[in-house]
Amino acid sequence: MASVIRLIASSSLLFISAVFALGFSAPPGYEEIRILNAEDITYDRYDPVLSDAQVLTGNVRFKHNNSTMYCDYAHFFSHNNSLNAYKRVKIVQGDSLKIFADTLYYDGNTKIARLRGKVIMRKGSTVLKTSYLDYSTATQEANYYNGGVIDNEKDKSTITSVLGTYFNAVDEFIFTQNVQVLGEKYTINTEKLKFNTATKTAHFIAPTVILSDSNRILTANGYYNTENEFAKLLQGSWIYTKNQKMTADFIFYDKRNQVGEAFNYVEVWDTVKNMTLFGDHAVFFQKEKLGIFSRKPYAMKLSDDRKDTMYLAADTIRAFQDSLFVLHQKPENPEEDKKKSKKKKKEKESKETLALGEYKKFNNLQAFRSVKIFGSAFQGVADSLNYIGQDSVMIMYPNPILWSSSDRSQLQGDSVVMKLNAKQEVEKVDVFAPEPISSSKPYGKQATEEEFNQLKGKHITAYFQENKVQKIWYQGPSEVRYYIGEQQADSTWEKVGMNKGLSASDVLMHFQKEGGLDRIVFNKQPRAIVYPTDSIPENERYVEGFKWLEDKKPKSKTELIPAHKLKPRMSEAYEPDLSEISAPEVRYWIAWERGIALPNVRKNTAFKKKK
Repeated sequence: MASVIRLIASSSLLFISAVFALGFSAPPGYEEIRILNAEDITYDRYDPVLSDAQVLTGNVRFKHNNSTMYCDYAHFFSHNNSLNAYKRVKIVQGDSLKIFADTLYYDGNTKIARLRGKVIMRKGSTVLKTSYLDYSTATQEANYYNGGVIDNEKDKSTITSVLGTYFNAVDEFIFTQNVQVLGEKYTINTEKLKFNTATKTAHFIAPTVILSDSNRILTANGYYNTENEFAKLLQGSWIYTKNQKMTADFIFYDKRNQVGEAFNYVEVWDTVKNMTLFGDHAVFFQKEKLGIFSRKPYAMKLSDDRKDTMYLAADTIRAFQDSLFVLHQKPENPEEDKKKSKKKKKEKESKETLALGEYKKFNNLQAFRSVKIFGSAFQGVADSLNYIGQDSVMIMYPNPILWSSSDRSQLQGDSVVMKLNAKQEVEKVDVFAPEPISSSKPYGKQATEEEFNQLKGKHITAYFQENKVQKIWYQGPSEVRYYIGEQQADSTWEKVGMNKGLSASDVLMHFQKEGGLDRIVFNKQPRAIVYPTDSIPENERYVEGFKWLEDKKPKSKTELIPAHKLKPRMSEAYEPDLSEISAPEVRYWIAWERGIALPNVRKNTAFKKKK
């Protein structure tokens, strides 16, 4: 009977064990942590925490999946497939990833390794240092939470951030909060950055400031390859140099070859010359200091007093810079002591000679095909235009036409040379042609649409004062047609007739301040005929070759530039001091510059209004 009872009890235990085993089978992919080595293994039955643990000491090694773990001292919990490792902890996964720490807490079921203390993760030339790192041996993903530093021993760069995630499978980091990249020649500040350590490429996924010795870049989207020094900037990025600002929707820059290309709403502002260049496509050659703008390009030139703007449009605009050695005025020599030796005098003279000149840079501009100019003082059209910064001279050719707003005059010839003064105001205009023609509407309300003052000569020079025509000099022989009249008692001007004059000498025309013709001076007595108003022969009304071409005159700046492109992105009232903007403030600066409303945006002291 007893034997039967023992048999039943034994069968019951076997049945219960089988049911337990079936109900608690290992999940798919489950693998036990294996002990590879230990110099000593003991049990502490009296410690309530470690009663179920094996205590391993001396050159301890574990294996789990494709990871090997090393330490000096460990607690291994076989019942829940986990371990705690201490002192000289190391995890090796694959051929290249190694993680070092003071302490490791590893769960074999979740495959999460929590490393604490002095943590160092190394792969190739990239080294991560932190004090708090979680690493998944399954997904090969690492996360740090309380600050980390990444050093690249190859390119000598350092990346710091508060939070970071590393994807070992694709060699990629995502840094978050107070991110800073320090390279040998650049610094990057942002709140979020993606960096691939294999391709050495930084992806900008948040408002970012990039600083170097030569420029500053603001962007919110794009990438920069630190190895081949190629950048792609999107979504209206900004580039600041010493004297220029630039923005565009898409910017590509090859720093190694010093070539850049930009697309859509390209805008370059020269802060020294107060000139802005626009276009939907631009190519920049930094070595040659050349920029080529196309796809409806135009330029804006702001006067020194910022009260007037001149607009220039063409099919293509080229901006480039020339250097020229400019001689200084010879310095005045102080009284020299007569007792000085001739040798000392020669040494002093040689030193002065070295300082007699220097190289200066001048900005030049070229425009090709369908050139149009619009300003408050004058307007013009031509096929091509050259602006020479050295002499502040503008050359228009061929067959240019200029109109003056002040006196309703028109100049036409084969080419025009316009001299600007220090204030960038028109000072003098020379018109060249076999027989250039100047014409204007007669002064007074009684002039009809068919009546024009005209003068034809071998060469025309017009002098301006405050952008208004002061006088025009015609080199003879000259032919003139102008309408004469008399001032009436009620201050009105009554037309009398037209004077036709032929002169073998020069002619000088003076204009009133309000723009009307004042007087004409002939160097020699001309042959002249005065026709009464009601008996002017039709064949005598105009000089040969005269054409009134006001229909070609730009009437407003919108004829040159589409209205939706007339509002520049550059801020003229504010200029931020980027040296005062820290990483957390970058997104506020970007939002302020673009007019984007952000919640709880505090006022940034770096936004200083220009005086």
